[in-house]
Amino acid sequence: MYLRSKLTPEAVGLPQVRRRRVPGLRREEVAELIGVSEDWYRWFESGRQISVSPRFLATLNEALHLDPQDTVTLYRLAIPELYRAGAESAVDLPPNATSNLTPIRLPSDIDDARRRFDAAREAFLTENRHDSNTVRPRIAGSWERSRELAVDARMQTGPLCSDDSLAQAMEENHAFVDAALPILSDLQLSFGDTHYCVGLADRHGTILHECGDPTVRTSLERVGLVPGCDLSEKAVGTNGVGTVIADRRPLQITAGEHFVEGGQRFSCTGAPIRNPNDDSICGVLVVMSDYRLVRPTLLPAVARFALAIEESLACARPSMACAMA
Repeated sequence: MYLRSKLTPEAVGLPQVRRRRVPGLRREEVAELIGVSEDWYRWFESGRQISVSPRFLATLNEALHLDPQDTVTLYRLAIPELYRAGAESAVDLPPNATSNLTPIRLPSDIDDARRRFDAAREAFLTENRHDSNTVRPRIAGSWERSRELAVDARMQTGPLCSDDSLAQAMEENHAFVDAALPILSDLQLSFGDTHYCVGLADRHGTILHECGDPTVRTSLERVGLVPGCDLSEKAVGTNGVGTVIADRRPLQITAGEHFVEGGQRFSCTGAPIRNPNDDSICGVLVVMSDYRLVRPTLLPAVARFALAIEESLACARPSMACAMA
């Protein structure tokens, strides 16, 4: 209501009505602007337990001309589980967490950041030049490795293994997958209808399992990001799975920070899962979405769920963990 009261109908392109008991926009006017019913918007504004998508919030944000502070407040109130998860698990992040996060703090910064990432990547590919003000050292190091591995930066789709190879990978990692699936389901439920997809990859970077928003999964499928896809750095360069394996640390990456063109439309937030027997990497938990939905709070949430998978492995029979070594 406070945000509505700051605007006039003229400011958002609506006709002025002479008699208005209260200043600002009415609920029905906001509902008309963003394309929902008046009842639904009233439920949203009154705090009723309904699912909202980041796309809806972006539309509302644009309609109400929110400033950055009001934007953050809107997202915190509407999708509290993402922010709550980040607050609860912040202790899981290493001290140099800024190297793991994309340098984006507000949703309003995302498109500008994408343009800067695209320009920096093109400068690296064509001029072998690093923009240290835009590209994190960790991303720059991965770009260098990707070029040394002769990864095709213009690649549009990720390489897929054969059905037989995927079946073999699933068999080799059955204990790992069995321990992870209930936790992946919990993570998926915590996101609800928020346009994120949860994935599990093995220690080689092969995707073993995906679940989550069907629209996101369809978009991922178009570029080959499905079970059986090889996301190792040697296959597709810098990304939220292969670079996590290479560096053995959590990582959030978005848009032009990916090395290959097929990843430019997405953001990935990944965390390594370690074998409790010997601390080796046995896989990666990753959350994928449209690049516009990258959020700093995703990284500690994913790290916390990766630790939960490690704990599940540790509580399983010792032979199950040994089978992954």
